This record gives sequence, structure tokens and C-alpha cells, in this order.
Amino acid sequence: MSNLLKVLLVDDEYLAIEDLLSIINWEETGFKIIGTARSGKQALKLLSEKPIDLVITDISMPGMDGITLIEEARKDFPDLVFLLLTAYAEIDYMKRAFQQGVEDYLIKDEITSQLLTKKLKKIRVKMLSHHAEAYSHLQKLFREYFNSGTAVLPSALSSYRNRQFFYCVITPDILYPLTDDISADHPVTALSIIQSALPYIEDFSFKTIHQLCSYIAFNNKVIIILDLSSPSSILQIMDMLRQYGQVILDLLAQKLPYSYSFFYSQFSLTLEEIHTDYFRKQTPLRGRYFLKGKQILPLDSPSLSVSGIRTDFKEDTLIRLYQETPERLPYFLEEQLKTITYSRNYTGLFEFLQVCLSFLEHRLPNPAPKPDYENCKDLPSLSAFLINQYKLLIEKDSLSHDSRQAISYITKHCDNPELSLQEIADHIGLSVTHFSRIFKTETGETVGDYITTYRMQKACQLLKETNQKIYEISEATGYSSPQYFSQVFVKQFGLKPLDYRKRNRI
Repeated sequence: MSNLLKVLLVDDEYLAIEDLLSIINWEETGFKIIGTARSGKQALKLLSEKPIDLVITDISMPGMDGITLIEEARKDFPDLVFLLLTAYAEIDYMKRAFQQGVEDYLIKDEITSQLLTKKLKKIRVKMLSHHAEAYSHLQKLFREYFNSGTAVLPSALSSYRNRQFFYCVITPDILYPLTDDISADHPVTALSIIQSALPYIEDFSFKTIHQLCSYIAFNNKVIIILDLSSPSSILQIMDMLRQYGQVILDLLAQKLPYSYSFFYSQFSLTLEEIHTDYFRKQTPLRGRYFLKGKQILPLDSPSLSVSGIRTDFKEDTLIRLYQETPERLPYFLEEQLKTITYSRNYTGLFEFLQVCLSFLEHRLPNPAPKPDYENCKDLPSLSAFLINQYKLLIEKDSLSHDSRQAISYITKHCDNPELSLQEIADHIGLSVTHFSRIFKTETGETVGDYITTYRMQKACQLLKETNQKIYEISEATGYSSPQYFSQVFVKQFGLKPLDYRKRNRI
């Protein structure tokens, strides 16, 4: 039976424990004996080391009796369920026991397999109902904890402070646009892809393996906290995690049109250690962009390493794109992607893609093309998409050399508040009238409108990707007055710059 509830037997009499172990088939009843204790003190020690759902304990024991055991255990494990074993002479103790929330009791001399099975099944139904409610509440607590900025465990989770767990991370194999937080205007987002997977992950996990919690955490990934204390060796645990990951990925492949990868920890950790480790793993997890989809790997796998080298693609590459002849663009693109892939430079990949898409938005008719999420899962497919778009651009490109020169000049000097039509015309060696007519005919925009559009797009990029203040972004986009910059921004997008930042922050 799946989802076995874990039981601790406590009795100072060895034969009494042996009788309980053999009187029924515990797993057929929906329970699994995790351990036995010969005293209340030993029972408390086991409770601190292993996850237990039900304690079956004798009342009368030397040193610490069953009632005291319950009182002490309740301090750290308030949701623990107790079934008491008692004798006729101890009925008076039962009033005190039920005051402590004991679920039920059995008189030792009257225990039969039928009676014990009946009691356990009744307890199991009630416990599973309670577990479902507690699980939902626990998800909320864990989600708040892992999305907080501190690894210090809140008091609401204090009962888990010293327990050790393994954890897994399930991520969508989504390359475009190489962020884990995609703006809401896209029809399919990383968040929506992982949200669609969560019900299947939870249902499968809850039915097949004792797991603490699964929930969507920071950067739109599912974390699963697992208790795998039963296997006797780390090799068994690693094998179990790989099998678990494979079954989950196969299940998601059957149910959903998207691809996912599965990563797992190789060591048991406390919740605070998992919190710290998970946030440290955000950069290595980006290494999955350089791999094929449907990966099952340890979180410490060398395959996930990425370069931390900072790049300067945004301005220089955009200028290069405008300066290249149309026939050279696909080759230039391919060379850049090969360099980035070889060095496993995630930052460069992200920046280069943003530059390429920005360029396409300028040069191709609106709306700019979006990759097919199901097909853009790895770098080769992403490269194929972009190269195809650039080839399409070559076929449709009607820009003259003069217009390309003008666009390149605007890109390079957009931060100059004095940038003028006359200055651009002088740079390319044409009269203002002739240049204006050519540019409007070829781009569909006046030079002034084009400059404003480019400045606003650059402002959006800075708002999303930096912490620069509004006056700094205003200066970087060629507006000497932050107030006027804000007016233009509101006119262009219908909301203030700070509101845009809140909605679209990467």
C-alpha cells in the first residue's frame, strides 16, 4: 500500500512489542513500523531523529510513563497521534490521557488482530484527512519561508529545525527568453508551465513516497522536500532519487506538452541548509540552458557549471548588428552563439538574446516574432529560430545603406539630449529633407519618432535589469529632464516608469 503512515511502538516489555509486531500485517493496514522503544526517554530520542506519524505506547513504564511521554512529545510534535495500551487497573489514567488529545486506547488483554486492525483503519482515515489539511498549510509556510530573504527558520516551522532531508528541484526546459520570470504579456510563461506541472507532481509524490512538501519557490521552480531516512545507504538514496525523477518526468511527458528537468541533492540537509543551498544553486541551475532537456542530474553536477564572466553585449553588439550587411547577419549571429556556448557564458547568452530580439523588433514588422516554446528548448533550436528570422529579415529588408548608418548612429548616440535630425543627416552626408524622406519611406517612421521609440525601449530595459534611479535612466536615454522623460514614458506605455519596473522586474 502506498503512503504508509509511520509508527513507533513503545513498551518496556520486550514480549509485548514482539506480539504487536506479529499480530497483524502492518503494511496491508496502511502503516509501517519505523522503530521500537523500551522507555519514554528512548522514544523521545527516536522522535527527534525520525519522522513519526503514530505512537503506540504503554501507559505504565518505569522512569517516564506513557502520559508523561505524551506531554513531553507534544511540546515539539503537537500533531503527533497517540494510541494507548492500558490494563483494567489503569482506566483512571485515561481521563488524563484524553486531556492530552490521545486518539484511542486498547486494553492489552483484549487485543486481537481484528480489533487492532479496526482501530488502526479508523485512525488512518482521520489522520489522512488531517494530513491533507496540514499539508496545505505546510505548503503555505514553506513557500513563504523559501521566498523570504532569510534562511532563519520561522517559529511556525521550529518542529522541523533539527531534521534532515533531501531536496529536489524540477524546472521547465524553457530557453526563451532565458529568464525564469517572464513578463505577463507572453501567452506561455515559465510560471504557467511549472504551475501546470505542480498538481501532477504533488499527486504522484503524495501517493508514492513519504515527502514533506512540494511547492513553487523562487524563480518559478518546484522544490520537493523528501524524507528518505529509510534506505540504509547513500547509494540507495541516490538510486531512489534518480528513479523518482525519471518517473515524474515520464508522467509529465504523458500529461503535458512541455519538457522538464529534475535535479537532486546528494546530501541530507536541515531546512535552513536547504534554503541556503537552493539560493546558491540559482547560478549553476542556469547551466541547464547549455544542455538538452529532460535532464536528471545532481545539483552539484559539473554539467551545470556556467561562466560568471561579465559581458558587454548590449551596446557594442547592437551597433555591430546595425553595421553588418544583411547577408552577414546570420553568420555573425552564429559566430556569437558558438563563442557563448563554448564558454558556457550564461550572462552573455542572456544579453545577446536580448540584443537580438531588440534588433528584430526594430527591423521586422510588429508584432516581433516569438519562438515556439515547444521547439526552442536548447541552444541549437534557439539558434535555428534566430537565424531563420534574420534570413527572413534579409528577404524583407528594404533599408538602404544610408538608413542603416542612421540607425547605427542613433543607437550609439541616443544618450545625447542634443541629438538632432541635422546632426544625423550631416553624419551620413545627406540633406535633412532628402534624408528624412528616405528614412520615413524605408522604416515607416519619422526620424524623431524612431529616436523616441528606441529611447523608450532602452529605458524599459534599464528599468527591468538595473537598479538605476529614474534621473539616471533619463540621462542614459537622452532626456535632461526626468519629469519630461516620465511624461514621454507615460504617453508611450500608459504607466509611470516605477510602475513599469514593479510589473516587469527580472
